Amino acid sequence: MTNYLKLSSVALLISFLTACGGGGGGGGSSDDRPVSNPVNGSASKGIIAQGAVSVWQVSAGQRPVTPIAQWQTSDIGEFSGNLPVTSGQMLYVEVRGNADGSSTMYCDLPSCGQATSPALDANQNGIVDFGEWTAIDDDIVISAYVQYQGGSIPVRVNLLTHMVSQSFENTPTSDELEEAYEELQARLELSNMPDQLVPFPSEETQPITINQLKDNLVVQGLLANLGATTQVAEAVATVAGIYQQDPELASDTISDADITRHAIELTELLEGSPLFQELTPEEVSSLTEDLNQRHDEAAEDENKLSLSDLPMLPPELL
Repeated sequence: MTNYLKLSSVALLISFLTACGGGGGGGGSSDDRPVSNPVNGSASKGIIAQGAVSVWQVSAGQRPVTPIAQWQTSDIGEFSGNLPVTSGQMLYVEVRGNADGSSTMYCDLPSCGQATSPALDANQNGIVDFGEWTAIDDDIVISAYVQYQGGSIPVRVNLLTHMVSQSFENTPTSDELEEAYEELQARLELSNMPDQLVPFPSEETQPITINQLKDNLVVQGLLANLGATTQVAEAVATVAGIYQQDPELASDTISDADITRHAIELTELLEGSPLFQELTPEEVSSLTEDLNQRHDEAAEDENKLSLSDLPMLPPELL
């Protein structure tokens, strides 16, 4: 009888503690504990392969201190993992090359500086040309603030998100971040928001939509125009610095004609690539016509000669 009473008392006590969320939880429910949720995304300036990814969980007004996760990008610049975050929480994501030079970057500019690895220099001309890969170290860094919206929404880290993130001294609110993205999208006349821009594709990745391709060409035209150097790390830092000083990228200091000219030149470099072979003739025509129209209108507004108005060079000077 005594043993029966003891067992009954123990069972009653366990039931009481369970109902109250006992077990040292301070009265909290087990549902309050952080749940590990999936995070996935991509890094591109151009595509950064085998790059170091660091993730911080932050609140508005704070500065990142200690990362809660460190991952690595794949050969096509993608990353994924699980974090104890819930929808609506703000993250700060940073992607950089590894200090030992084991990361590589796909060159999506006419030139990305001098080749440092003969094995990656396909035409052995000593220059990292468009479409080639180059070894990078931790001088290359891009970042983004992102409000977590669940594992089905990829985290995009690119030049534009980096420009915006570096313009905030401390963590922005979700409204401040959204406003900055909307203003930059409008300024560059992009079809997509900066945090929705998918990587400019290499030959190893799947083709992207024509609007995503056009947006990427404009973004790379921005970098080629404002970076003023073939050293990509310096160019990225320069463009981010310009945006910090002038978030509106005012037209009296930033040339739309030059940006679109560089975008058109990049389009010409793509013509023989597998990417263009995946597009229909109508898509290619729409892309080139749209860029050329934007360039002509910008050149007229800025009192500059458009590409169509430039004098034809003699064959020996081409």
